[in-house]
Amino acid sequence: MKVTRKIVCVLAVSLSVCFGLLCVTSVSLVKGLKLIVVDANGLPLSDAFVVYEYHGDSFGFGHSGSHTRSGSITQTDENGRFRIPTKIFFRIPLVEYPEDLVIHAIWSPRTHSNGKLWYNSSGPETVEGVFEFLPKKTKLVLRDIASNHLMWFSTVQEMQSLVQDLLSGGLPPDVKAPYEIKEKLRIAVENDLTLFKTGYYNEVYQNPLYPGAGDARNGKTYGRLMERGIF
Repeated sequence: MKVTRKIVCVLAVSLSVCFGLLCVTSVSLVKGLKLIVVDANGLPLSDAFVVYEYHGDSFGFGHSGSHTRSGSITQTDENGRFRIPTKIFFRIPLVEYPEDLVIHAIWSPRTHSNGKLWYNSSGPETVEGVFEFLPKKTKLVLRDIASNHLMWFSTVQEMQSLVQDLLSGGLPPDVKAPYEIKEKLRIAVENDLTLFKTGYYNEVYQNPLYPGAGDARNGKTYGRLMERGIF
């Protein structure tokens, strides 16, 4: 009888430990991010949009899968600061692995540039002429790319595609933000595209001889597409 009780106690303790381990492994703590966004002169950019979500790997037979958790859209304040809070997620033990913060965009219509940090929110990163991420100073420098029309066009196209996905429910699927801020972002992107067309349509995209006339490698093609309103 005593032996049976001991076995029952051991089993109970073992089950408790296993349950505790499962609970621990089913919780993810994803560190947040606080940054100040400035231009090349160190002046705060109060109009920048920040689009983010959370992504994690999942167990799969033959190949790994993935899962996402809800992110949002926020904007920098009058001092150029924004904050993404630390998040706690519950996941399926042994199937879903810990999530990472994924930043799709830190975009300012004033500089036309996008600090695409993606999975990197802790290590320094520089894209020359576009942005410089300085995590030790909790700072992101967005450089004005108006003079680099190809980079500007590429960036505003990417932002336009992102907005379309946000409004249509496509990728990224887990950016849960109010319609009002999505619409505000859409209007800002459309205004930036209009500004781009005003500055470069005639002198670049109608000139088939321009050496950098676009990704199509054909200035005439780009000019015709813009005339038809595709860009």
